[in-house]
Amino acid sequence: CQDASSPHRLNVLILLNTETGVIDSYYSSSLHMPSPRLSSNLCCLQEGLFLFGGRQNPSSPLNDCWFFDFSSLQWIQLTDLPTCPSPRWSCSMVPVNAHMAVLFGGRSTTDVYGDCWSVFLKKHSTGEIECKWSLLYDSQNSLYNGNPSPGPCFQSIILPIIQNDLCDEILVFSGMKNLLGESNSHIG
Repeated sequence: CQDASSPHRLNVLILLNTETGVIDSYYSSSLHMPSPRLSSNLCCLQEGLFLFGGRQNPSSPLNDCWFFDFSSLQWIQLTDLPTCPSPRWSCSMVPVNAHMAVLFGGRSTTDVYGDCWSVFLKKHSTGEIECKWSLLYDSQNSLYNGNPSPGPCFQSIILPIIQNDLCDEILVFSGMKNLLGESNSHIG
């Protein structure tokens, strides 16, 4: 499914069976699906896949949110969200439980981000998907009593610290702190 306006970006969802080594492609039966992109984030939440952001080209960062429902094999665009991270690509996102993921960093054409967000997803019995973003940390305006910022990073690694099914902390490691390529190699 290559788009002529984005010849090197795809919007194909591929499933690899690690036991058989067989690759299958999921294709939505409708034309309603995310546009071709790169450097987006995808994670498993609520019996499906949650997709955030990416870019169509270097001057077109995205902040759209999509849910691929495993039961219907359909993409659902999550719209009318009151709060959402700014458009970006190359951020890091990791699920911390079946309903929640944490997103950190990223970049746009002109900015490198050091903010941290949580996203909560709930699939209702009606098929409706509830999506709520919450800002956890803003490196420009710290929400946490002046604690040092991990600094702006994009394409960093984030890992939840899970103890007894609870996640109270995450580790952030590496990434770049500006568009000049200066690195950030510490844990925050």
